[in-house]
Amino acid sequence: MRITDHALNRLNVLKAIRRWGPVARTELAMKTGLSSGSITQLTAELLGRELIIEAKETAKRNGRPRTFLEINADGALSVAATLSGLGKLDIYFIDLIGNRLHSIATRIWIEPSLAAMAQAIGGNIASAIESAPLGKRRVSRVGIALPALIDSAQGEIHFMTTFPVGKPVPFAGPIANRLGLPVTIENDMVCMARAEHWFGRARDLETFTLVHVGFAIGSAQYEDGLPKSGSNGLNAELGHVKVITGELARPCVCGGRGCLAAYASMYGILQAADELTGTPFPPTESLDARFEQFMDRAESGDLNAAGALEQAGSFLGVALANLINVTDPGNIIISFASARFMSTIAAPMGTSLKTNIMPGVLPSTKIELVFANQDWRWKGTAALALEQTYIGSG
Repeated sequence: MRITDHALNRLNVLKAIRRWGPVARTELAMKTGLSSGSITQLTAELLGRELIIEAKETAKRNGRPRTFLEINADGALSVAATLSGLGKLDIYFIDLIGNRLHSIATRIWIEPSLAAMAQAIGGNIASAIESAPLGKRRVSRVGIALPALIDSAQGEIHFMTTFPVGKPVPFAGPIANRLGLPVTIENDMVCMARAEHWFGRARDLETFTLVHVGFAIGSAQYEDGLPKSGSNGLNAELGHVKVITGELARPCVCGGRGCLAAYASMYGILQAADELTGTPFPPTESLDARFEQFMDRAESGDLNAAGALEQAGSFLGVALANLINVTDPGNIIISFASARFMSTIAAPMGTSLKTNIMPGVLPSTKIELVFANQDWRWKGTAALALEQTYIGSG
């Protein structure tokens, strides 16, 4: 993500106030590393825009009461929308601290094109804003998380499963025109990383990599407190690195062959086991039960099921080793949608990782295996909306 130094400083100050507030200006300078002059200038700007408020010290002590700063929760209202499954659009109303004030679950029809989907999502969000019981609260920004290859800065979708995309499709712009509000779209895995950074296990990390293994495989990188993208604004796609080549390589939902997701994702494993006949991607919620049944068979001695899981762990370890060898991320959070899946493939994944990583790199890399927070979608999209509100305040 490319932003100005001033916007980055503003973001860091607001994040620090959100995390440690109420906080004095002197403490804020120490926690952010900014000079006292910069803190004075930035906080004056933020007070003027009503994004933060002052609170006087209540504890009795000698001398003048100190003044503390805290986020003005009512200073603005953001809308976060996340698309999951087939046509399921959840819409959340978020205050400036990140509290969820109201939510609406909606459905959209399977649209014939991305342009039509943008119009459908914009219409649903407009209806949600109109009907939300939030009185005169002001919606200032909208963030939308999508399972797609996205240039967030340009608001364009480069690829989304089930839709033919010959060239980048404008997506955020048409929705912004429909709503009359700034709109940011983002890959859902990047939003998952935001959920960890703003609300979860990566709150103390400014630089880290997230890998999520579920019905798909996704990844995202944070660097110096912001999501990292490539030169074309696109997110890293670990799930589509090739682990096998040739005609016998498994087909992937991306249209290619031999992708990691075709071998190590829950959807890829079930698809290879011929258990997804007629089931489109993205999968519906009912596939959780199917995967658990697959796990039952593997644990009861089914050699084919057990072999598929062994292979999944081995290929995932290779991909992780390549990722670490290339990027040296320092901290990796590997999140799993299924706790049983995580525990089953942890051993073959670890063996493969140790075999394929460069000597000396593994001891200096902190790797954490976790069960995914079930509320990451709304928290990640809320963090997207908050981040853009913080950055875009002036």
